[in-house]
Amino acid sequence: MTKTLRLAVDAGASPGGWSQCLVDDAHCPRVLAVDPGALAPALPAGVEHMRCTIQEALPRIAAEHGAGSVDAWVSDMNTRPAEAVLQLLVAAASGVVARGAV
Repeated sequence: MTKTLRLAVDAGASPGGWSQCLVDDAHCPRVLAVDPGALAPALPAGVEHMRCTIQEALPRIAAEHGAGSVDAWVSDMNTRPAEAVLQLLVAAASGVVARGAV
């Protein structure tokens, strides 16, 4: 990956595999792992578990991190693909996801 990442969202993060990849392989220093379920106990530093749904997390992410703060978005939510895409579009429309995010 050539883009420098500062903050990523892993929607549907449990058990944490994508969060770990974002830190270890994409060198993202901070990952918001959003999932009401439990995460693996041995995730790397920089992974913050938001134990809630993505719908509940988006306002918190916007308030705490601001507009354009999310550089990468991965989703492995246990839902219909259309719902996963809808949540990404809602996040983009809210301004949380940066232009050019991956």
